[in-house]
Amino acid sequence: MLRATLKSLLSRKLRLVLSALSIVLAVMFVAAALVLQDTLNRSFDAAYRSAFDGVQLQVIGSSPLGGDASATPPVPLDETVVTAVSKVPGVAAARGEVRADGARIIGRDGKVPDADGQRVGVSWSDASGATLKEGRAPAAADEIVINAGLAEKTGYRVGDTAGVLTTRPNQTFTIVGIATYAGRDDLVNGEQTISFAPRTAGELMLGKAGSYSSVDISVAAGTDTGTLKADVQGVLGRELVVRTGDEAADDAAGPARSTSSSITRILLGFSGVAVLVGAFLIANAFSIVVTQRTKELALLRALGANRGQVRRSVLLEALIVSVLSSIVGFALGLLIGRAAASALGGSTGVPIAGFRLPVAALLVSFLVGIGVTLISALVPARRASRVAPVAAMRQALPTERPGKVRTIVGAVLFGLGVAALVAGAAGGAVGAIGVGGVATFVGIVLLTPALVRPATGLIRGLTRSTPARLGRLNAARNPQRAALTVVSLMIGVMLVTLVSTILTSYRSTVTQTVQDNLNAELIIYSSSAGPGTTPPSIDPSALQKMRQEPGVAAAAGFSYETARVDGKDQLVYAWDDVDQMSRIASVRALSGTIGTDRVMVNESTAKSMGLAVGDRTNVQLVRGPEVQLEVGAIFADTRVVDGFVVPWSQAGTGFRSPQPSQAYVQLADGATQADVRNRISTLLAGSPEVDVHDRSELIDDNAQALNMIISIVQVLLAIAMIIAILGVVNTLVLSILERVGELGMLRAVGMYRREVRRMIVTESVVMSVLGAVLGVVLGAGVGLAAVRAFNDQGITDVAIPWPLMLVYVVASAIVGVLAALAPAGRAAKLDVLTAVRAV
Repeated sequence: MLRATLKSLLSRKLRLVLSALSIVLAVMFVAAALVLQDTLNRSFDAAYRSAFDGVQLQVIGSSPLGGDASATPPVPLDETVVTAVSKVPGVAAARGEVRADGARIIGRDGKVPDADGQRVGVSWSDASGATLKEGRAPAAADEIVINAGLAEKTGYRVGDTAGVLTTRPNQTFTIVGIATYAGRDDLVNGEQTISFAPRTAGELMLGKAGSYSSVDISVAAGTDTGTLKADVQGVLGRELVVRTGDEAADDAAGPARSTSSSITRILLGFSGVAVLVGAFLIANAFSIVVTQRTKELALLRALGANRGQVRRSVLLEALIVSVLSSIVGFALGLLIGRAAASALGGSTGVPIAGFRLPVAALLVSFLVGIGVTLISALVPARRASRVAPVAAMRQALPTERPGKVRTIVGAVLFGLGVAALVAGAAGGAVGAIGVGGVATFVGIVLLTPALVRPATGLIRGLTRSTPARLGRLNAARNPQRAALTVVSLMIGVMLVTLVSTILTSYRSTVTQTVQDNLNAELIIYSSSAGPGTTPPSIDPSALQKMRQEPGVAAAAGFSYETARVDGKDQLVYAWDDVDQMSRIASVRALSGTIGTDRVMVNESTAKSMGLAVGDRTNVQLVRGPEVQLEVGAIFADTRVVDGFVVPWSQAGTGFRSPQPSQAYVQLADGATQADVRNRISTLLAGSPEVDVHDRSELIDDNAQALNMIISIVQVLLAIAMIIAILGVVNTLVLSILERVGELGMLRAVGMYRREVRRMIVTESVVMSVLGAVLGVVLGAGVGLAAVRAFNDQGITDVAIPWPLMLVYVVASAIVGVLAALAPAGRAAKLDVLTAVRAV
């Protein structure tokens, strides 16, 4: 049986290649994602470890919000900590250092330059790893040193003056030096570093002169680092954290590793789609293979092979194909992963780690390739074992029919799935939406064989020519086979339609919210600031001047920060002028009194937190001690400034920056928007991170972010379609191989080659369009249910992406045509006499 299986496999090389392609693609995506993550993580770890080479032990303040201390702004330490650490036996030296995110230089064009990495402010120290390339160290309060990468980006040289934004408004400094780090232009990852005199760094970056973000410890010779770490921790108590240099490097690399993980999750999402689609294509390929080998398997049975041997023969073929495909797929994934890592390293300035064969990626890739293939081949192998010896005498191949039990189970699952979607949409239960979506998808998969023939019958009027009619009938002659091909394309279209429906509804919600609820014609914000970056700042004096400008009816700024409220982390806001913000956003108190000295909460937030007027809440901001604040007012939902709002005085002491991050400007009646906008832009000369926008620009900026997400989703569709093309090609080529005699008879009775090609193309397009239609219907249905469930999360408008859905269907038809070109050409070139002999 082994020899027979190998000879059968090698005698049909085309079948081998077609069966292997989908496995190669699935394994390639998985391997590329895991290799990329492994390479980037090792690269980031190496880069950050080199940045902490001079640190043996380090003391930092424990985060007031709990969790990882490096995930929040540093807690200021003072000279008493340095003194206490210096007295511990085994400490050779202790020095205070300042390093905090949020120092932004203003370029020659009056704007803050873009950054690939963090923008940090540090205290200049000979032990920081920096080497002066030009100039000298900063000594006076108005002197700074910048890294060489920042100097190259801005064009600044030693002796130039530049504005710098920190926790304070724009201040002017003289550049007295340019530094490098171990020969690099920046410390790590495109970082922009501004070094201040030590006392100035503490004042500007931590809010207090003479304060430090860490105390770095040099260990005396002969002292065990682990023992000294415990001794220092014992002296300082639990309020402070003692960590090694390696631990500090790991914490510093955390955000970069998080970015790497996010990229990997996206790639693994694409890989998941590839694996899922590949599973259907593999099952289809082996189903066709078993059908083609019916006579061969029947002869084996007649010669004495039992059912188990036949089943093992098919699984052995699947195993051989999967192993070979996994080797090729992993090799391609290894190359793609390394190339992607090199490209990302080049764009971020991180030196890429050397080559290493990631064992985990190798094991997972082969597990996916071999496991999915064997599972997909189980049903065809089971069917092959049931081939009776008498089948060897049959001339015609059996026609498959959809099973009644499968159809009934599919109908039940589809009905239950729809019911779960409706219930989830009505009750806002996202979990029910997920369960309903899976049940509906599985139900459709089981129902597809029963839908193929009725669906192809609906387009009877569009296929009037004989070749087109034959192509339509061919698409439905083997419903189970056609269904697997249809489902492979349906998966990708369903996913992108689902995501597009949610994102389109969100974009519509943003548009309606701005148009209907924001009573401000001008909005001041930074279009380049993103999550995780230091919030931009608006000079408070500029806001005060705006309110005095002719044509301005109201102007209000606000800031935001992460805080812990009653033990839970959430985003909190602060308004610099409650009265003017209330006018702009139509804030209306439902209970209590709108004021400046107590917490205010919108109705939905109050309901979710269980708050009422008069309740007291424990609020821990990123700086300062925990405070207990009273709820002074609950206001009606505005859909613009909703949230947990703390007094502006609390923001001044507890936020990283006491300055507003965004602002709204309401125009007076009769004011000209362009004129007021120009005058406000002039007032914002000292706030180079922000610009003045109108409401349409605000909507466009939100849409731009969503468009990027939709573009990523389109890549997902492209991947699914590429794999689907292979599936359609696979189905058509293998189908043509078993229909050689039939094609020969058609040619013999007068069908031209172009008509043969048209027949095959029609068959392909029918399957592709059916898959696309099922995909858009299922994706839109689940998407709409999800949008309804997300009402409480702010997605209140429902919008169906009709243009995109039409594009998906048309693209699927084009895919059908492209997929049929090679098989149709092969069918048209068959020699008539040779083909007729196969009958």
